[in-house]
Amino acid sequence: MPADGKPTFAYVYRGDFELFLSQELPVGSPMCIVVGLPSTGAVTALWEEYKMTDALVVETPSRRPWGTFEMRVRDRDGHIFRMLH
Repeated sequence: MPADGKPTFAYVYRGDFELFLSQELPVGSPMCIVVGLPSTGAVTALWEEYKMTDALVVETPSRRPWGTFEMRVRDRDGHIFRMLH
């Protein structure tokens, strides 16, 4: 938490869906949205779906050193979406 004591992030849950909102942004990104999916298979299935469209997948699904299985997608406004399990 920053020095002023105000939170810079929040989790939103509904069933198997998890959304993480953060004001701490990756360098050069207007916004980063983290979407928690119920399984690694769900991340891979979403990637398979995105390959059939013009989605800009900037990092394909893989296991990260910190333990999550994730991919990253950039929208047309430059926002980063981290899809992970």
